[in-house]
Amino acid sequence: MEDLQANQQQMVSGMEQLLSNFKKDGAYRRTAAHIKKRLDSLDTYWQEFHNLHLQVRELCDENHSYIVQNQYGQVLDFYTKTKDYIQSFLPTEDKSRPSTPIIKPSNFNPPPSTSSATPRQVDRSINSKLDEMLRKQSSNFRAFKRTLANIDLDLLTDNWELEDALKTLSVRWNRIDSLHWELDSKLEGTNVAYEQEFSVHERSFSDIKKAINKKIWSTAHQEQFTPKLDIPIFNGNYHQWVPFKDLFTECIHNNRSLSSAQKMQFLKSKVRGEAERLIQHLQISSDNYIICWDILNNRYNNPKLIFTSHMNILMSLPVPHQASVTNIKKIHDTTQECLNAIKNLGIDISTWDPIIVYLLTQKLDNETHHDYVQSLKCPRELPKLQEFLKFLEQTFTSMESGRRKQDNTHQKSHIPSNQNQYPKTSKSNYFKQSYASNRVTTQHPSNISSRGSASPNLQAVKNKNFITYTCPLCSKDHGLFFCQEFLDMSPQTRRKTVTKLNVCQNCLFNHQGKACLSEKRCRECNENHNTMLHDAFRSYSNKSQNNANVKNKSSMSSEVENNRVSISNSNVTQQNNDMTEILLATAMLKVQAADGTYKIMRTLIDQGLQYSIISENAAQRLALPRRNCKGSIYGVGVKPNSCKGVLHLTCSSMDDNYVFDTSVFIMQNLIKQLPNSTFAKPSWSFLNNIQLADPDFNISRPVDLLLGADIYSNIILPGICREEDQSVPIAQQTRLGWILCGNTKTYQCNVILNNIEQIEKFWETEDITEHFDLSEEDLQCIQYYEETTKRLSDGRYEVRLPLKPGYEKQLGSSKNKAIAHFLSMERKFRKNNSFEQNYKAFIHEYLALGHMKPADSMGRLECYIPHHGVQRPESTTTALRVVFNGSCKTSTGSSLNDVMYAGPNLQQDLQELLIKWRQFEIVFTADIEKMFRQIWIHQDDQLLQKIIWRDCPSSALQDLQLCTVTYGTKAAPFLAMMTLKRLANDERRNDYSTTAIQALEKAMYMDDLLYGAHSMTSALELQQELIRLLQSGGFNLRKWNSNKEELLNINNNQDNKNFNFKHAHSSKTLGLSWISKQDIFTFQTKITVSEKKCTKRSLLSEISKQFDPIGLIAPITLRLKLLFQKVWQLNLQWDDELPEEIQVEWINMKHGIKMIDQLQIPRWLGTKENSLVELHGFCDSLERAFGCAIYCRTSKNHHSMVVLVAAKTRLVPIKKPITIPRLELNAAVLLSKLMNKVVNCLSTYNI
Repeated sequence: MEDLQANQQQMVSGMEQLLSNFKKDGAYRRTAAHIKKRLDSLDTYWQEFHNLHLQVRELCDENHSYIVQNQYGQVLDFYTKTKDYIQSFLPTEDKSRPSTPIIKPSNFNPPPSTSSATPRQVDRSINSKLDEMLRKQSSNFRAFKRTLANIDLDLLTDNWELEDALKTLSVRWNRIDSLHWELDSKLEGTNVAYEQEFSVHERSFSDIKKAINKKIWSTAHQEQFTPKLDIPIFNGNYHQWVPFKDLFTECIHNNRSLSSAQKMQFLKSKVRGEAERLIQHLQISSDNYIICWDILNNRYNNPKLIFTSHMNILMSLPVPHQASVTNIKKIHDTTQECLNAIKNLGIDISTWDPIIVYLLTQKLDNETHHDYVQSLKCPRELPKLQEFLKFLEQTFTSMESGRRKQDNTHQKSHIPSNQNQYPKTSKSNYFKQSYASNRVTTQHPSNISSRGSASPNLQAVKNKNFITYTCPLCSKDHGLFFCQEFLDMSPQTRRKTVTKLNVCQNCLFNHQGKACLSEKRCRECNENHNTMLHDAFRSYSNKSQNNANVKNKSSMSSEVENNRVSISNSNVTQQNNDMTEILLATAMLKVQAADGTYKIMRTLIDQGLQYSIISENAAQRLALPRRNCKGSIYGVGVKPNSCKGVLHLTCSSMDDNYVFDTSVFIMQNLIKQLPNSTFAKPSWSFLNNIQLADPDFNISRPVDLLLGADIYSNIILPGICREEDQSVPIAQQTRLGWILCGNTKTYQCNVILNNIEQIEKFWETEDITEHFDLSEEDLQCIQYYEETTKRLSDGRYEVRLPLKPGYEKQLGSSKNKAIAHFLSMERKFRKNNSFEQNYKAFIHEYLALGHMKPADSMGRLECYIPHHGVQRPESTTTALRVVFNGSCKTSTGSSLNDVMYAGPNLQQDLQELLIKWRQFEIVFTADIEKMFRQIWIHQDDQLLQKIIWRDCPSSALQDLQLCTVTYGTKAAPFLAMMTLKRLANDERRNDYSTTAIQALEKAMYMDDLLYGAHSMTSALELQQELIRLLQSGGFNLRKWNSNKEELLNINNNQDNKNFNFKHAHSSKTLGLSWISKQDIFTFQTKITVSEKKCTKRSLLSEISKQFDPIGLIAPITLRLKLLFQKVWQLNLQWDDELPEEIQVEWINMKHGIKMIDQLQIPRWLGTKENSLVELHGFCDSLERAFGCAIYCRTSKNHHSMVVLVAAKTRLVPIKKPITIPRLELNAAVLLSKLMNKVVNCLSTYNI
């Protein structure tokens, strides 16, 4: 049966292929003879299919899928349409036939015959066709009824099942409906029986469609409004197993919408400790889930150990020394929890009351135990558990009531409401964290002696009913803000008392020098002090202002002179004649905190800042999540300051009319208070007509935030106020309000990120790379790719972006930022006409090729990506590349790349690739044209790749969406390399050689192909195969380069130019080059000889330019590494100038390095197919370094050829001296690793 159906499928595939080939035929090939030949082949396929159908029909019953799905009828329909389509191209005398191919021949009425016919013959022909249509409709009715009978709504529970059933049903009905309209036009209602049957099926379809849609909506509605349950973590405790198992089984194990792999991923994320170790050896897969679940069940589904665990908890309850609400509650709750769990095990505990009560009474303190005995109505009877638990509940309830009554007594004070409460904080354990050192536990309140000292100012006094705190001033049971003695003091005396008692001037508690966690501020001025101290601070401020006004130049003291000097070192300078300040542009704004509320902060706006910065104190007030950042901030202060991290802020103007996002670096301290001292507000005339961004600019206050030039350019407006008197600051209009600024020098602040990525890339090329197993995340990315990728009819591939779970909530608004970037790009266009023309040409080509299109209407989620141009004068094909910035942050602080998996690194190891490439006598290289852009992105994911564009500033901004894999997104390299591997795997079964498939899988380095052969015939055949193989997937090989001219005689190939090797993460060529005509390696020196001062940073930059992946110039790179190691030992800053002796050594070395341009190394190792190869390895060490080298020796006609294959060097660690014998062993180990790699690369030879 299966063999017959397989043969039928071959016949169907033959008919499909015949139709596909016929459509590809040109008009000149579609002669009458050619068309008849095609029709004969089609009839042969159909006749064979029909014969097989007769055999299948004898073997299967009516319920077989072959009969139920009417497969024969479907193929017959396809055969008929195909035959009609091909016949439509036969030449006829009737010229009314359309010249284009007929897609649906069944809807086409053939032209009448040119020969004469009688009316009876015409009627007979019409009736014959009408009968055929009725028979076909009758067959459609039967198929529809079978499909309808197979749909059982009670058995369909998941949405995908319901949607699939509705889709199948709709396909059936569409065929009926389409044919019905043709019949209706011919019958004109004369066939009553047919009309009735059609109406019955139409009602059936409408009813079942409504029922399915209703169930789909119901299921989706239920999933939307069903609360998500958080399954607790299981750490291996037996008493936690039963609730964990029950909840996991209901939410995950029995959830049919989840795959087994997803269930296992969730299970592994919810276990810790011993449970996690039990299953950690099992990788996440569908097959391992049941094994994993069974392991946990076998271990923890143990009623005996579960019972023992609960009894241990019950028996291990502590015995308190005195009564407390917490202890009594714990006994009550733990007892109920353990006994209920034991009861759920099926154990009868109805007779346990006397034993349990006896055990629990031993856990009571003496006073509570005495109360319990007194509460027994019948002391001589056996106790009952429920009565005991009821007694415990009454006891802790009365104790809690007493405590609330005590709290209410405190609240009757006449102090203002905000001062009657303890300092509030978002953390529930505020007192525990801040005042632990102040707490003293006693048995009786009378044991506390009177204290007049200020510290500790707060002692917790506990009895069984309430907790109180001791005043540091009068030692009574209240806080300082309730103390009547403190309230009766004058404002100045209160302030002095706070200072004397060493308590916080904001919350009036002593938190031992730690940061104040209270978010409360003065209700009068919103400053960082308690409202009860407001008058004292205000009088102090007024006094400062008066002193500033009465002093003049002649009466300045030396103290004021010193103050002036200190001011000149800050960002505010003070004039000697009238003591007025030259101001900087400060503003007040609101910044959104982690809890969604807005904090008012003061900012300094300075266009001299390259990056925005926030103080550590302000960052803690916001409590936002921070990203790690290693680096130093130069320019704020004399010495560099370490960066504490990066925050993403959402800021708003005080009137909420303007909102913007920005990223800021965190620094411990910013600058001194601005202005340097408080002064009287000047009476400038323009102040009366404008709204200042910082109304209290004259009051000396801290600055929380420094906003740089990127924000300044966005908020600046055209308005400006300037007086004739140049000593008066100007007022500039901004979106935050009007800012005041004077003629003063601003900070030149540079943020230097000491990212050692440049060092890592240099050392990667010096390392012997090893292959590692893929992580679970990488395996999931590959699995997701396999499940979602599909091949289109033209051979190209359509992929999905590997997005992280919950990405919809993480992505925010991005359009405004994309527009801002584009407007900035337009300004660059105006300055550089050549740049503008190249940029527009790139975009227009993108649109013309269909790789980008006008964006669809706003969907469920969208993301706009900024773009910018990168000029590449060294490129042979593209002088400018437009790069799309997938790392640009949205309003939530997350970018598209942040919510996207990168996928595993599928890039070939360049060391291995070069060694394998060198084995061939005849080699070639090629480049895949626009590799990323030949892979389509799914329509839904294209909404996450929108950009802003317009051809000229006078046009409206246009939304475009990128339809292909985009350069600049995190997953692009993975998707591209994975697609090439998928293409190789898909085409493996077609007529391609194993060599071509392996070349596609193993010889691609980014978009470059490096491969070869041992003979010209094999090379030519392989070249043509690779071209056809990649073309089948929509990829075009270009820029061919070879050491043989015969391989360059292909269409549209460019001149035979040198091939430059590239870093995997850079499009720039670095050092190593292949001269194809001479078949040699050369090195392009990137190190320039300059007389400029040399710093640690510039030295690293120069050294990193030398690219030597297989160690052909290892002695030179070793000297470079030794020099940099010497510089590293000096502990210099990145921009410190190097000592003179090192600069001289470096200059001399650079003059010598220039000579490597003349170095020529053979590319070919001299190996022939199946030839004998000798590998000779050498290693040695010195006190500062060790290394190894491997040579290849081949012989031909008594002539030997020796070529350097690879070499590697290592530095000896600075801090840990190593003996020479041990270094020799390290060199031997290095040689063994390198030799193992070379042997694997040359494994096809006799070594």
